[in-house]
Amino acid sequence: MSVRPRIIVSAVATLAMLGAGPVAARDADPALQSLPGSTLNAVTVDLDGDGAREVVRLIDTPGPGFLLEAWEMRDGWWRSDRSTEVALDHGTDPPDASVEIASLLIWQHEGIERAVLVTAVGQDGEGFGFGETCCLAISEIRMGAESLDLAPMPFPELGVQEMRTADLDGDRTDELIVSSTTGVTSDTPISESTILEWDGSRWSPLDSAGIESGWGWISAVASGTPSAVFFGPSADGELTRVTAPNGRGRVETEHLPLGQRFDGWIAGATAERLLIVGSDGIRMVHWPVGGTPAVAGHVPTSSYPSVATIGDGADTLVLTMDGAQPPSDGPPTVSVRDASLRLLGTVEPGEATLGIWAILRPDLNYGAFSRNIFPYFGPLPGAIDGRSASVAGGMLIQPDGLGGFDHTEIASFVGMQPVGRAGPDDGWLALGDGYFGGGRYAYLFPIGSSFPPDAGRFVIATIDRMLAPGPGQPAARLIDAVKLPSNGEETNVLAPADGFEVEISAEPGSLVITTIDNRLETRDVGSAPVSLEIRPPRRAPDDEDVPFERWIAVIAPDGRSSTLHLRGTFVRTDPSASTRASTPMFGLRATIEGRASSMASVAVNGETVAVDADGRFSAEVDAPIWPTDVLVTVRDPFGREIASRVQVVGFLDYRGLPWVAIVGAGILGAGAWLFLRTPGRRDPVPVAFGGDGTLEEIDSD
Repeated sequence: MSVRPRIIVSAVATLAMLGAGPVAARDADPALQSLPGSTLNAVTVDLDGDGAREVVRLIDTPGPGFLLEAWEMRDGWWRSDRSTEVALDHGTDPPDASVEIASLLIWQHEGIERAVLVTAVGQDGEGFGFGETCCLAISEIRMGAESLDLAPMPFPELGVQEMRTADLDGDRTDELIVSSTTGVTSDTPISESTILEWDGSRWSPLDSAGIESGWGWISAVASGTPSAVFFGPSADGELTRVTAPNGRGRVETEHLPLGQRFDGWIAGATAERLLIVGSDGIRMVHWPVGGTPAVAGHVPTSSYPSVATIGDGADTLVLTMDGAQPPSDGPPTVSVRDASLRLLGTVEPGEATLGIWAILRPDLNYGAFSRNIFPYFGPLPGAIDGRSASVAGGMLIQPDGLGGFDHTEIASFVGMQPVGRAGPDDGWLALGDGYFGGGRYAYLFPIGSSFPPDAGRFVIATIDRMLAPGPGQPAARLIDAVKLPSNGEETNVLAPADGFEVEISAEPGSLVITTIDNRLETRDVGSAPVSLEIRPPRRAPDDEDVPFERWIAVIAPDGRSSTLHLRGTFVRTDPSASTRASTPMFGLRATIEGRASSMASVAVNGETVAVDADGRFSAEVDAPIWPTDVLVTVRDPFGREIASRVQVVGFLDYRGLPWVAIVGAGILGAGAWLFLRTPGRRDPVPVAFGGDGTLEEIDSD
């Protein structure tokens, strides 16, 4: 016997009694509106038939039960004046350690999408996907005059842990495929599934036998109409396909020869093609109706790449991003392939996302982190310019209609997943973090413990805002540090020995993150800026300058990100300068010039002089004809200074003359002069008088 949720009280009635009126989202920017409370699950669907989708969401409450709300766009703001508190009947014999579970489904009835609430009571503590459930209830959500009404949809008594909606027979009304685990073989859960159809008054099993699969969960639902549901592949390659031609259930089970124990999943499907991801790459499998599956293509990639498929027919694109964890050798690129897995090209991450990947190093400790900060990778709901689209690394990727693809930079979608398009002309995008299930599938087992503590944020943003690139660098102010000239891609910084602070201004509700050693440091932004302390390593030497590099990311409430890349030096050595003085010949002015340490200020005889970007400086001072000391003071940006003295001499600075050469030249010159001026010794020359060769006596008288 099924038990439907009991409507305890209409929240709008309570608000009216309190005089509170409707709840409205309020933000500084109308293009981004945050919804209050912790969102567990959400869908977008046109509840009132006016052609614009509302946002329907489940909210966690302090006590038992859930709050169901509908939000619609009015006068430029998203408002909620219809809500319902939902309580669950635990039955007469609930499971031990029971917890309440609820999820939302989109269900198509006669071509019109409707919202469905599914609730159950489950058993906690049995691990992901195990444990009993009871008291399953399904209700269609309808827009009442003053509240949300829940119309029961009677359901057979089944133990259900998973639900999917899909139009298996092509009649424009979805069937409901429900599954539960019945055991485990070789560490693989065995599932039993049933197809249910809506007959206008209740859900009844389709004319088919139960489906038993060697793979515990529904792996994929094929795109297109009529659709198909796939289970597998199991470890030994078992695949199961469920269809309902002519309203009769059909189950096909085959084995895909993989040649090894398989450990992957189906990432995308059409009625006869499957894209399968494994530890050794991706495979395209062709499985004709009534035939056997065969591998049509295999591309080796990194272990378990992230995979998304968009488009159909010749416009099908298969996107792979290597590695589900942060890469160790740089940001991941996206490979774009066609339906045959032929490589069409690669796409690099957007600028705003590069900083996020720089922070998400493989060696970081994420244990204490309270929010998801990984960039979203997957399809974007709805069409952009008439074409399907996917988001990958802050890039929008679309088929170009000519067998190729286009890509452009958009918002980075960090930690936020698209829920659906909403509002007039589908001009808004609902985004959430923390809900599980939603759309066309629902999981009905306890998963709350797998959420980070701060999960549950929910925003609605204009599609134009989300298709615009990120804001670049965040608004930041350095405290006790000096910004140096840079190339624009990074901020060069000179910091004091014991560190500095960075003050970040961002939208309220944003998250600021950085890394300290091997852990993440976070700050939530409220109405005032937040400050981050940037400190040198604990074991940094005291007598050496310490270079550093630091990334700081700001994640807006809608997942748009901006990053600040700091690169610089913690200055732990005294300022320094090389200085010299020169005086022109016969001049009475001297030039003092030199080069100081980075960002230092220089004063000559107490007068500040200009210093260029390279630290060079020059100044003129008076130079008397006697030696005079000139005081040169160098001060770094953090107040430490050194002083030195240089001597100048005016008119003729004999100190700078080459005295060795001068003295040597003087000695040589003096020697030459003496040599030339001093007569040498000569032999006597006889003089003959009288001509006979005899010396005559000369009378002195």
